[in-house]
Amino acid sequence: MNGGVGLLANGAFSLTRQIHFTEVTTVAASCDTILVYAASNGFATAVQASGGTLIGLGNNYNFDPHWTTITATDDSALFYNKTAGTGAWGTLKGGMFAQTGSSTSFSKGLTNIGGTSNSLLFYTKGSASGSTATLSGGVYEFHGAFGGLRNDWAIISGGK
Repeated sequence: MNGGVGLLANGAFSLTRQIHFTEVTTVAASCDTILVYAASNGFATAVQASGGTLIGLGNNYNFDPHWTTITATDDSALFYNKTAGTGAWGTLKGGMFAQTGSSTSFSKGLTNIGGTSNSLLFYTKGSASGSTATLSGGVYEFHGAFGGLRNDWAIISGGK
């Protein structure tokens, strides 16, 4: 898979580096770190980034190979397995990840998780409801469910 790193600011994008990935299934980014993850074997690399430039070679990790979604906030990341309804979270900054918590009580089957600077939105396609949580400084707090959504959304994305 081919990808790129660049700087998106003030309505303009500049590509700074093209990258070839093997087996990468997920890419998540905090305010200063890019995490690439391969679900086939759980291998991940976290690399610090600044101004569209990668800094250093990164830090390698061997995570559980069954995470279906990884979403980042400004300084943290949430890992989620939709089959098991499990999650783990921690800080993602300075080119490093440090797990700070986990839970086996997430809803199963979530299809989308969007992250903003400090919040997460959970949604399941086919449902008219969602839920929210905060994730900041590696601290996760569930805030609850709400209704009134359409049941056919396919993509949920957050902005930082």
